[in-house]
Amino acid sequence: MLILSTQNYQLQTNSMKFKSLTCVLLCVFSLLGAQNKVATQYANQLDSLKIKVTLTKLASEEFLGRKSTNEGIKLSADYLTAQMTQYKLPKGNKGSYRQSIESILKTKSTKYFNTSNFNYTDSYKYYNTPLQDSVITSNQVVYAGYGIYDPAYNDFANVDITNKIVLIHDNSYGAANKYGVKLYSSASVPSKTYIQSKKPKAVLMINDGFDNYSSYVSEGLLFESEKEKEEYPTVTINEALANQILDPTHKTVKQLKYEIEANGTCTPIEFEKELSFNGNVSYKKADNNNLVAIIEGSDLKNEYVVLSAHYDHIGVGYRDKVYNGADDNASGVAAVLEIARVFNQAKKEGKGPRRSVIVLFFTSEEDGLKGANYYLNNPIYPVKSTIACVNIDMIGRMGSDIEASAIKQGYVHAITGSSKANALMSAAIDSVNRVSTQLAIPLTSSSYYRRSDQYEFSKLDIPAVMFTNGEHADLHRYTDDVEKIDFPALTRRAQLAFLTVWEFANNPKPFAEKTSEVEVEYDVTD
Repeated sequence: MLILSTQNYQLQTNSMKFKSLTCVLLCVFSLLGAQNKVATQYANQLDSLKIKVTLTKLASEEFLGRKSTNEGIKLSADYLTAQMTQYKLPKGNKGSYRQSIESILKTKSTKYFNTSNFNYTDSYKYYNTPLQDSVITSNQVVYAGYGIYDPAYNDFANVDITNKIVLIHDNSYGAANKYGVKLYSSASVPSKTYIQSKKPKAVLMINDGFDNYSSYVSEGLLFESEKEKEEYPTVTINEALANQILDPTHKTVKQLKYEIEANGTCTPIEFEKELSFNGNVSYKKADNNNLVAIIEGSDLKNEYVVLSAHYDHIGVGYRDKVYNGADDNASGVAAVLEIARVFNQAKKEGKGPRRSVIVLFFTSEEDGLKGANYYLNNPIYPVKSTIACVNIDMIGRMGSDIEASAIKQGYVHAITGSSKANALMSAAIDSVNRVSTQLAIPLTSSSYYRRSDQYEFSKLDIPAVMFTNGEHADLHRYTDDVEKIDFPALTRRAQLAFLTVWEFANNPKPFAEKTSEVEVEYDVTD
């Protein structure tokens, strides 16, 4: 994807003296125009020390890698909320900085299956959902053969299974007589529908053999509640556990199967047995939040520019190593917070943006861009009135595979999508950069664009850009730490992001193709 373009610009060098970082351009966009000195003034107010303090705090061990399922994400949200309060950023969601994400936290709990005070932990597996109980207790059990309900063969004759635990053989191979002839046609058996209609407490499915079941649970977030189901909880148990449950009947699994084969029918058995088991998965509402502030515009305040960064990371890994994510993405969060502080200061001084700037710190980016997706499906401000998204994801390091000349000059990737609007956005960013920070903007694979939150905006045809230094060897490793951050480079990149947002928030038609000669003068300091 072409980011750095020269065909739309021509430096005019005849009869002109250059000041530091001063040029006259022929461009396809109206740039900052008369406001350029004001923009420069505020861009130079970005405080690298404040950026460093924020980044260092977020990337500290106490934040536990800011994983969306651990305590670290809550500590991060609390810290950022306190910082926004200190900077007096206006709250963006009906008097709050928080937008609660509708998500469910899946966690492990102690796995057990108690029968007469004997505890089994490796003899069963239970795939409970958020709509099914984790813990089930009962003393009413019904043995019902293969669990078949069919006019030609019925394992439930003269027995009530409502609110009881049903014990059945795995019927994958079906019930057969002693000659091996199946007793029913599995294709026509309405067994599941019948069992659902009777609402048993749970079904225990006996899997022949004595194999153990290892732990299968992984913790995580669920972002879509499952639709209401009528299905009953199903637990797969091994033969050893089944024999323990069947103890009051004085029969074993093999004996009962033999009787069905010999008689060509099943006689269900009702008996009492104290059973209590935990499926090893518990669910609760997750405390997971996007954070949002709003810097209200003036004459174009009902149009919006999003400035965003994700504040989650991947948590704690092997041998309790904390993945601090200094670059990914404490660097982006620190930059966005400082840009927001300066924008808010400009507004207080009567130099605020024409369009409103929405400041968004997304959660659950590492879970699949879930925070951004949730915001766009549950927008606080109209999506149709959002004209651009400027997202910052990793701007504190030197990435791999960068040419030495770009590293010496200073660089940032400004990655946009492939639409015409994004192409125009790229040219606008290039223009702003050429007359201000003068960073190299190397070409980068467009596939990288799908890996951060701006992609969710682009899917809705909202022009969106990601500022990033690109990948490096410490990405998603516990070695992504503060001491490797290049703060001068971070601040310079943040200045370009600031000026980009300023352009989009103040230019009446930032993405309208228009050729004009504009004289601009910047003195952006490193």
